[in-house]
Amino acid sequence: MNRDVRNCRRCGKIMIYVGIPICEECLKKEEEYYEVVRRYLEEHPRSSVREISEATDIPPDVIMKFVRQGSLVAMATGLLSCEICGKPIQMGRVCPECAEELMSATGKASKRSGRDKTASNDRSQSKMYSMDMIVRRRG
Repeated sequence: MNRDVRNCRRCGKIMIYVGIPICEECLKKEEEYYEVVRRYLEEHPRSSVREISEATDIPPDVIMKFVRQGSLVAMATGLLSCEICGKPIQMGRVCPECAEELMSATGKASKRSGRDKTASNDRSQSKMYSMDMIVRRRG
């Protein structure tokens, strides 16, 4: 049996990769962090990420990960905003409207790059182009 050995993204420890990029110890620690944040938000609704982080000593990036994953949607109203238009969102990185525009713009860019042999097939370039196009159109 071929096993994939990687380093944990959090602590760097060598681990057997099973689909989760962090080791068991870091995963347990993250679950503990989640419970602490959840309890804090139950007692202090509408707290900012900075307030939560200062009160719980949990890094802001970990708290934002929970919010972006949708784990704290009901409790974390107002913590996130769309990275394109700035409208408040409950989870993810972009609002549904901007996501739809991105998908349609990316689809068009992909079709064009398929026909044009000189165009780059790098997805990140077409996504950035699409995001810039949407921002310019709105601005």
